[in-house]
Amino acid sequence: MSPQVIGLQTSEHWTNPVYVLQNRSITDIALLDMVCAIHGLPAPRTTITIGSSTERRRFLFLHRPAGWLRRNTMATYSRYMQRMLSEPANDSDVALVPVNILWSRAPAREHSYWRLMVSEAFSATGWLKRALNILMNGQGIVVQFGKPLPLAQAADMSLPESVRIRRMARLMRVRLRNQRTAMLGPDLSHRRTLVDQIATSRQVQSAIEKEAHGDPQKRISLQKRAIRMAHAIASDMSHPTIRILEKLLHWFWTRIYDGVELTGYERVTEIAEDHTLVYIPSHRSHLDYLLLSYLLFGRGMVPPHIAAGENLNIPLLGSVLRRGGAFFMRRRFGDDDVYRTVFEEYLYQVFRRGHSVEYFPEGGRSRTGRLLPARTGLLRMTLNDQARGLPRPIAFVPVYIAYEKLVEAATYLDELQGGAKRGESIVDVLRSLRLIRQKFGHVRVCIGEPLQLEEWLTGPIPAPGTARAQALGNELLQRVNRTAHVNIVNLTSLILLATPKLAIESKVLHEQAAIYVSLLKFSSYDVVKWSNEDSLGQVARLQLINLEQDGDDTIVTAEAVTGILLTWYRNNVAHTLVLPSLIACLLVNRRRALLQSSLASMVETIYPYLALELSLPPRLPAVEPMLREMLRLELTVCSEAHLWEPPLSDSAAHQRLHLLAQVVMPSLERLYIVIGLLTRAENGMNRKDLQERSRQVARRLSRLYGLNSPEFFDATLFNQFVDQMLKRGALTEGEDGFLQPADLARQVARTAGNVINADFLRAVQRS
Repeated sequence: MSPQVIGLQTSEHWTNPVYVLQNRSITDIALLDMVCAIHGLPAPRTTITIGSSTERRRFLFLHRPAGWLRRNTMATYSRYMQRMLSEPANDSDVALVPVNILWSRAPAREHSYWRLMVSEAFSATGWLKRALNILMNGQGIVVQFGKPLPLAQAADMSLPESVRIRRMARLMRVRLRNQRTAMLGPDLSHRRTLVDQIATSRQVQSAIEKEAHGDPQKRISLQKRAIRMAHAIASDMSHPTIRILEKLLHWFWTRIYDGVELTGYERVTEIAEDHTLVYIPSHRSHLDYLLLSYLLFGRGMVPPHIAAGENLNIPLLGSVLRRGGAFFMRRRFGDDDVYRTVFEEYLYQVFRRGHSVEYFPEGGRSRTGRLLPARTGLLRMTLNDQARGLPRPIAFVPVYIAYEKLVEAATYLDELQGGAKRGESIVDVLRSLRLIRQKFGHVRVCIGEPLQLEEWLTGPIPAPGTARAQALGNELLQRVNRTAHVNIVNLTSLILLATPKLAIESKVLHEQAAIYVSLLKFSSYDVVKWSNEDSLGQVARLQLINLEQDGDDTIVTAEAVTGILLTWYRNNVAHTLVLPSLIACLLVNRRRALLQSSLASMVETIYPYLALELSLPPRLPAVEPMLREMLRLELTVCSEAHLWEPPLSDSAAHQRLHLLAQVVMPSLERLYIVIGLLTRAENGMNRKDLQERSRQVARRLSRLYGLNSPEFFDATLFNQFVDQMLKRGALTEGEDGFLQPADLARQVARTAGNVINADFLRAVQRS
């Protein structure tokens, strides 16, 4: 019997603990004693001095036994706790540590009496339950340490002693309950009960009445249809299925990955006890669904209910996903008000019960590597549910998933080259079993700073509706990107794709990688530790680059087809270097030095358009600190008169500045195409014509100038530029729908034109 231990990351903050358990149990204390011995913690049966008294043990139980085979209660309070609170709490190092001993992680279900008896949600306690648990769940025992509460902070001596005791007992009870809920989740109602509750809800009945138009037969038909819809949507989370999936996934990850890591987990544990969580991951692979749930379950959290597209509800796979927590939704609801209402009611009931939820605001997987614009449907529903009233407030948890090599790489490459998007089928699942013969490097799942919805709603936000949901989506995507991890493949792609022939000397690449690592750390991004000896070899083993020996040096190259795939990995993290790359663009080809104020003004003109495309906050970061860091790295030169200029054109530093400038150059070129076409159109252009014409020009120029980046002519990106220019007043839209450039557009064009290749500029002007 080897229990899983959770929460020891906080142990450094409590050197003199008093363990608080919920129910009296000899087996619980024996298990706690064993765990403390293994992890070097003070044993529960050792003495402790509190104030002027010395206690023979350092544990207490909140609940007291009420009789043979009867449940424990709080009818009386622990004498130990009464003694602790009877005198001033001057011992600042004494801390109360709530501890849950979970003999089964399976939540209670209405239809399984045996599961109910051994579940941690079953209220009866005693020798019978513990015996059953040891027999049936010996391998699933978890010891959960909670956040310590200093005794000096908890014991308010200004209150009467009886009040202090009740207050302390209630506080510890709530903490223990919230810890258990964060791990086990709320009780799982029988799926049929939930479906009936949704179908008979006031909201769904109102939608049915509206659709039936008073026709009794149609109303009966719609009622049956609503029940079928709810069945098709609802998850059927099964703890045995989750345990089996955990073991299968562990085997699968160890076969295809060199390592799977989770960072930022403590951010979840801190907020899970008093919030309903909504996980918001980046969506780049179908494995996103499985990775996050696997990692959370392995660290003691209940897996979330996951919103999945109806296209994944295919034979066999759909059933497994549903039992793993997936609920299915149509990609588009259309005019089906009954379906929309059934789905909205289901989501509300999930939140109301306190289940955590996971959905992807991008809607679908990113084929370009950058985050897609937020879709507002689920965000709008979540906002409505919060306004409708929930027992616990909602907190969004941004999650960034960094792959060194993508499992779907071959499919994405075909789509990037113009192939049609393929739907999922059982054949694809069986074909994927061949993956176990390959290696896909490391995966890192990074949890970012949670967004508490109630707090966000108190800020300056749009009125309720689509605009508010869009603002929330933008904020969440920005937080996802803020949590990015830059791995060795990302770094290699950023550098190699900046070269004209997809070839670079390994020494130059190593030097450039060191520059990027320094810039990323300066901007507080999580970045891999680059190793000159091992990193390139690892990327080569992933079959993403070639290493060719040339005398004493090694040449790093990539095939043209692989280069297209590398754009996906570059786009994952291009946002992390936007500011230094934009500064590099503005300096690298200048013949005259720039005043810092002029440079900052030019950055301010261009930055908002790059921020929109790359899901960054619209507010410009401070330019001067980044300039100083680039000066330290010898990427620029500054005179005593505060004039900034590039290094000498024949120097290695100038080459490094040039490579850095290429990170955002494709975005500046797209921006110039849009403005260039508009400024030459005498009578303006409507949005549709401008978008199509911009795509045609970008496609042609990408072929002429060898821009090995299929997303260069992505229609969505051109449309985003137009939206941002309208918002900032760079364009005006007449009643006839025609767009006209304003002075700001010409200023943007001039600034972008100062850094773009002259041949490219002339080609745009000829278009």
